[in-house]
Amino acid sequence: MKPTVACLALMLLVVGLAGGLGPFAAEGEDRAEVEAEPAHPTLENLRSQYDRQRGRILGIAALLDEQGYAFQPTKEVRSAGKILAHLADANYFLCSMMAGVDNPLGPEATPSDSNPRALENTLRGREKIHQALRQSYDFCDGIFGSFALQDLSQPKAEGVWLAPAGAALQQVTHCANHYGNLVVYLRLQGLKPPPPIPSR
Repeated sequence: MKPTVACLALMLLVVGLAGGLGPFAAEGEDRAEVEAEPAHPTLENLRSQYDRQRGRILGIAALLDEQGYAFQPTKEVRSAGKILAHLADANYFLCSMMAGVDNPLGPEATPSDSNPRALENTLRGREKIHQALRQSYDFCDGIFGSFALQDLSQPKAEGVWLAPAGAALQQVTHCANHYGNLVVYLRLQGLKPPPPIPSR
């Protein structure tokens, strides 16, 4: 091997080992972090707001006991438990719209207090509502985690309410709106809003 070729080979080896790239990386090494492009600021902000509202809602759901779930300031408004079940309905509805997939609850499971098939009208008791809410956020976690920049510019599909970007924004603002309701419910019971439950 000529000296110039030997020097070039040595330089490539050093660079490869230092960066953990190319054929010099250890077999089975996870290169996703190296190869992944930086997240777009819009997506980062969207996911950050989703995580924030998710943690706040789940924190309240974990704090309230059976009596807290049944608490209803006046007969004209939902109980705390019905709000949490309504959030589960809306999570499935909006996150499936984001991903362009079928709603796991079925096509008729629209998040409305007038819909007899909605979770808020079929679930009773803290345990069932809390479990349904956690499962709905598990569903949304995967969709927000895989939501890509090109998804923000996707048009509204035929027969659905919102385009993917609109559904994502609606999901976050919907959770924020009902978090405000729930904070008032807590204060009326002499409770303070708990710290958000961190995302996994």
